[in-house]
Amino acid sequence: MAALVLLILLGMIGWLMYKAWTIYQTRFAERQALEDARALDFINEAKSTRPSVVAPVAAVRIDVPRTTLLDAAGRVAYFMLKVELPDHEILARVDPASLFGANTLQPVRAMLDLVVCKRDFAPVAVVMLLRANDDPLREKVMQQLAQNGVRVLRWPVTALPERNTVRAQVLGESAATAQ
Repeated sequence: MAALVLLILLGMIGWLMYKAWTIYQTRFAERQALEDARALDFINEAKSTRPSVVAPVAAVRIDVPRTTLLDAAGRVAYFMLKVELPDHEILARVDPASLFGANTLQPVRAMLDLVVCKRDFAPVAVVMLLRANDDPLREKVMQQLAQNGVRVLRWPVTALPERNTVRAQVLGESAATAQ
């Protein structure tokens, strides 16, 4: 009797395993058939002469001439400041409104050539390079900065100061004699 029960039990387990296997096979076969059909569609589309729905990606090259932030005189002044004031940060081409906020200064379309800052980026002085064709807005910006207590230095590009006087000019005479 025990053998008969064991045989029935094994038969039922076998039948359940067979049923699970057939269900798995049919689902796997359906997936495999779908993947095969997609692969065949892809191959047929690639072989066909009709154009694809997806447009080919073409590299677009736009030739834009590169410009430098500073001209030759600006680079000389920048490196002179960098050498003479290694304990300060030098910023090039700064928007005047960014020094004190847009509400403090009237918005004008003139950039500051060089701004000398402390290590915490608090402005110490502004260097404006004077050129022959200077914009009148730059003079207005310089006046606004001076009114807000920022030292404004005007250096002609044809006669930049001597290296040994740069630190005294930027930091002021009292700062130069204290060191």
